[in-house]
Amino acid sequence: EYASVVLLNERDSSMVKGVGAMTSANGSFSITAPYGNYLVRVTFMGYKPFVSDSIVRLGAQHQSVALGKIAIEPSEERLPMCCRMCQVWP
Repeated sequence: EYASVVLLNERDSSMVKGVGAMTSANGSFSITAPYGNYLVRVTFMGYKPFVSDSIVRLGAQHQSVALGKIAIEPSEERLPMCCRMCQVWP
């Protein structure tokens, strides 16, 4: 819940400025973006970043795209000690 979702430019994987969203508690999200070809990146603390394998194409013929379920995997990296300690303090 509450993952960050951004669009990346297809040609260089740079983040599209001003285009992104946070997911709702059930994982859904909606992004408004100009026509173009994009990759989708989803990030959430403690999980590996997800980047779509396929290009999302937005245009006159495809003004909306349903991506279905996106699964993200837990990260094997450990949080620094200061972050772990903050999580247990009231």
